[in-house]
Amino acid sequence: MTMTYATFFELKDRPFRLSPDTEYFFPSEVHKDIMRHLLYSINTEEGFVEITGEPGIGKTITLRSLVKQIGEEVLISMIVNPTISPKELLKAVALDFGVKAHDMENQSGEHILRLIQVRLMDLNEKGTVAVIIIDEAQNLSDQALEQVCLISNIEIDQKKAVKIILVGQLELGKNLQRPELLKIYQRITVRCRLSPLSIKDTYLYIQHRIRVAGGTEYRQPKFSNKVIKQIYYYSNGLPRLINIICERCLMAAFAEKKKHITSSHVKKALKSFQPKESVAKVYKRNKRIRNTALSIMIIIVGWFAFPYVNELWLNHQKILDFFKTETTETIEQKQLPEKQNMRDAWINHKKKIAPAILQKEEQKVEDELSSDSINDMEIKPSDTTSLLKQSSDTTASEVTPHTKSKESAFEPQKEQVKDPEQTFPHQLMTTSIGQRIIVFFPDINRMMLWKYTETEPELIKKANVYANLREGIYLLGRDKDSLPFLFNPFIPGNKVTKLLPEIFCKNVGEILPTKIIPILVYLSGRTFDNPVYDNAQACHLLVEKWVKAWQSTNIDAFVNYYHKDDIMYYRLGKPPQQMAWENLKKSKTVTFARSADVSLQISNLSCIIDPGNPKTAIALFHQQYSSSNYSDEGMKVLFLSQVYDSESSADNHLDRQPDWRITGRFWLSTR
Repeated sequence: MTMTYATFFELKDRPFRLSPDTEYFFPSEVHKDIMRHLLYSINTEEGFVEITGEPGIGKTITLRSLVKQIGEEVLISMIVNPTISPKELLKAVALDFGVKAHDMENQSGEHILRLIQVRLMDLNEKGTVAVIIIDEAQNLSDQALEQVCLISNIEIDQKKAVKIILVGQLELGKNLQRPELLKIYQRITVRCRLSPLSIKDTYLYIQHRIRVAGGTEYRQPKFSNKVIKQIYYYSNGLPRLINIICERCLMAAFAEKKKHITSSHVKKALKSFQPKESVAKVYKRNKRIRNTALSIMIIIVGWFAFPYVNELWLNHQKILDFFKTETTETIEQKQLPEKQNMRDAWINHKKKIAPAILQKEEQKVEDELSSDSINDMEIKPSDTTSLLKQSSDTTASEVTPHTKSKESAFEPQKEQVKDPEQTFPHQLMTTSIGQRIIVFFPDINRMMLWKYTETEPELIKKANVYANLREGIYLLGRDKDSLPFLFNPFIPGNKVTKLLPEIFCKNVGEILPTKIIPILVYLSGRTFDNPVYDNAQACHLLVEKWVKAWQSTNIDAFVNYYHKDDIMYYRLGKPPQQMAWENLKKSKTVTFARSADVSLQISNLSCIIDPGNPKTAIALFHQQYSSSNYSDEGMKVLFLSQVYDSESSADNHLDRQPDWRITGRFWLSTR
């Protein structure tokens, strides 16, 4: 059996092969940021995305990793051959979205576009997000881009019916800026550019691929820091070139039966795939850069040192005359203090300018590759779920006021602006002790997790979360199967979805099944008046009366707290049910008549006004119900709105305030 370098190094696979295998995807900070933007675009209404980067930087493997980790709620059409004709492009998209091939036979491009539109409407009704990803999009013809633009025009309920992601080399952005394609360029809402790996990420990238291929701490090829710097130097941080150089290095080491990769192996690797002239050219180019940087540094040092050198030169003649006329003892008494003062001044001057001049990129590279910072770092295999983690924990920091100068001591005192991250929206709610509430600012991508206590709300956690949510109240939680959900019924077309909630759940921490946490979404600069709190109290009072009417099985009082129009019943994973007020009254009348020994208990009642629309609110509480026929327990959410009764006249509306009424409910059973 022929031995390969993989078996020699006791690896299960070739770690640096060029095929874009998602198992080897390395989530550097740059790639994770791109992934966050892609997930953000798919989960929100951002319809057009452009991703560019140099060849070999990892665009394709990033896309494949995205496709691998998204759920069944997303249907992707992946176009990998952008040189096809516009009509063939439409056919490829239609086939990926489920249009039958025989329906497109001998049909025009316009007819195929209509079939795509009908199919997108069907997908939208099922809650499926349609995404078109075009790789190497810089090769698209102008006519094909026109077809992509026509597909992006398709809208359903005033929302884009399909997300489009264009991925290509740097010339893609330049092509789209041409006047004839300017309308496409202006529609792009998110632009990302993949940059090369840093020298630190290069080290982590190499170790990651070796670990995925089966390498362990004691059973893997050894790359020294010097070798890592050389690989980074000649690859410029491009993953494809890193793979090529490392592959050839392992082959060279295998030929010599050595487990440690050395500089000689790097040189052999470069010679095997790069002409000598090219290597020399890279070396000369970088040598010129180093010499230029050194010259600039010398000029800067000379500029700052010139006053002191000039002073020494001017005093040179005085010092010589001094030596001629004074004795050695006199010199020691008079001259040394002057020289000491000059020396102290020079030392103090160096202390001021040295940090700004001498700390250059080479020292930074040495620090990044120091054994203390890298050798202790744990390299873990790629975890696709970790890419959904959008933030890192931070603690609430206090703002230290700046001391006023004398010149500004008599200026008028400016009103202190409150930090939105330290302000809890008391005016929006009445809640119970222990209730956790999330406040999210979409304009600064900031999330705060609060816990209501006996004295004042406690800020538990802050995090960065990238989610394009409209202002309003959202319900975050997990069902009995621990599946996450995020829900807002006040936004038209909003459905219970399982795409966005994982982002918040990972930042909130453990959420017990059937536990619901409200998320208040509003801009960071908004403030709320005390009358809003009066509305929250009014909702609280309505819910208490509603509970008493149910406990006493008073059907007239009970249904009077509901809106006289239709009432919506929301369910997880299913379309909402709509019930007319008259049918609700008939149904509850039968239920109350058949039920005996009714017991209804609610706890942890929270009433919250919607920051996006102060005329709507929610009431969230834990409910325990039992009767002679039925019993259940769980979390209930009542959706309330300020409305006028349908029998009231328009003239009466001008003379009184609208009443709070129940317009819908959401039930999450624990049984």
